[in-house]
Amino acid sequence: QTPPNHQPLTWVACIHLHMLCQFLFFVLLHGICGVTCLSNNNSHSSTTATTSRRAHISILCKSSFSAVAGILAPAASTGALQPSSDERGIRSTYSIEEELFNLVNNKKPSNYNQRETNAVEKLTEELISSAQGSKWERNLLSGSWRVAYIRPGQTGGGLDRRIPFPELPFNESYQRFTSDSVTNVGELLGPPLRVEVGGSLKEDDYSFNSTPKRFIANINRGDICAGKLCAKLPIEGEGIFDGMYLGERIRIGQNLNGGGALVLQVR
Repeated sequence: QTPPNHQPLTWVACIHLHMLCQFLFFVLLHGICGVTCLSNNNSHSSTTATTSRRAHISILCKSSFSAVAGILAPAASTGALQPSSDERGIRSTYSIEEELFNLVNNKKPSNYNQRETNAVEKLTEELISSAQGSKWERNLLSGSWRVAYIRPGQTGGGLDRRIPFPELPFNESYQRFTSDSVTNVGELLGPPLRVEVGGSLKEDDYSFNSTPKRFIANINRGDICAGKLCAKLPIEGEGIFDGMYLGERIRIGQNLNGGGALVLQVR
């Protein structure tokens, strides 16, 4: 049984250890060859046996060099000294997020031409793929997230906000998250006239902390507001969605009911 404070060697570490042992062996062999060759060079014997022995030692020395080169070459060719794939993946994720953020920031879902839509779709898929299986950073969720891009679901559904009003292209939509609540805000005629719908928020399985992460929102309140004056709306229901990506500036969610849209948000 492995001691609690020690991790077992991975197969990659075992290979590297084996290569190191071989390397040290051939270095020792080469040292012996070098000393032997030097002593023979200083000898003035010209017998046939001595000459033959020198030739044999010379071949042995060259073989040791070739063997050492053979050991080191695979390590170089396989990128043993390169950064790990996990490190490359992390840097790639940051790079994709930055490029995608620059493309969608300050845009509304209706403001994309076909070229921009194609670019957003490509980067979104790359970002989701790079985050697959990574740790879900719970502390990043809290705050306000503005909707910047929507990929409609298979049935053409958009945002699942439990708001019975049409979405107009000049309005903003965003969500406010805390650790245990969510509020969906949809403007009707700009910020002064809006609908706010909210309720409790919980993780489907708190022990599971990887991406994608499933959430359940129990919607139990709704208001239509003009400035600070609000009137209650009879809205309730359950919303289920997957967190497909969560970073410092970008959140991607997949609605599992209410249309199945993929929503990209920024802050």
